[in-house]
Amino acid sequence: MKNDSSKALRMGILGLGKISQKAMIPAFQSSARTQLVAVASSSYAKAEKVCASLPGVKAYGSYESLLEDSDVDAVYIALPNHLHKEWTIKAAEASKHVLCEKPTALSCDELKAMSFSCKAHDVKLMEALMYRLHPQHEQVRMCIANGDIGSIKYFKAQFSYYLEDDQNIRRRPECGGGALNDVGVYVLDSVRYIVGEEPADGSLSQVFAKENGVDESSAIQLSFPSGVQAHLFCSMATTRINRYEVIGSEGSIEVPHAYIPAPGQRSHIVIKNQAGQNIIKMPPFNQYAAELDVFAKTVAGEFSKDWPTEGELNTRIIENLRLKQAI
Repeated sequence: MKNDSSKALRMGILGLGKISQKAMIPAFQSSARTQLVAVASSSYAKAEKVCASLPGVKAYGSYESLLEDSDVDAVYIALPNHLHKEWTIKAAEASKHVLCEKPTALSCDELKAMSFSCKAHDVKLMEALMYRLHPQHEQVRMCIANGDIGSIKYFKAQFSYYLEDDQNIRRRPECGGGALNDVGVYVLDSVRYIVGEEPADGSLSQVFAKENGVDESSAIQLSFPSGVQAHLFCSMATTRINRYEVIGSEGSIEVPHAYIPAPGQRSHIVIKNQAGQNIIKMPPFNQYAAELDVFAKTVAGEFSKDWPTEGELNTRIIENLRLKQAI
């Protein structure tokens, strides 16, 4: 659905990496509540090149310049992880609402400072957990609530891909890189979302790159108050997989493309129980466009879900796991 530009939340993008160009910029075309009006890169030439195919969108060669634009109501921050705190605070000081890529922050102290600044300047801060908005996860929750697999006993998830380039920011520890920061957030958030509880205990084990010490693979074990056990795996050193499975007392539910379903393609979930196997197909869905619409509703005070809390809880759990691992 095209947006009504007279009512849409006018947004700018800080950072023109792959996620911005391949996912978010196209998503604005399908968003009902937002309008892309400006993009900024540290390279004006790059920003100008991106804008060549985006009529009416302004190009900026610095992030500061975009934040000074009075036509921009909010920003999407897609910068390297170690820059999230700095530019969220600067955006808040410029009275811009913030949709920040995950992880919102690299520590609880960072997130506290970011949240404080946003509250002080009366702007919203939302973490970009776009996967949650895909209808397949609500379908999973509905099947669980209907008793299709009995009571949940075990949850396992994997989000992995192979990345060899040591110059890529995701493999650079000084940029907040590593598998846990990059895709570990998804597997951690998904077990909390599907199980509906906060973990009571957990442990973390990691494999680090010999070259620079960045975590290439991370495995998390969690236990929940209800007795549910979970094993979560994320990696930059294995084949591309993004799936989770919920195993219950009477069956299981598998989500083969849980976090990044192929754009424009149908996704599905697989339910197995005593009645046999049931595959529920989902229509194509742009979860990035849905994320933009939810962000606009949050800014407008129409959406009750406190998304910043989710980012805070994920950050706290990861920080505690790392501290426990270090003891």
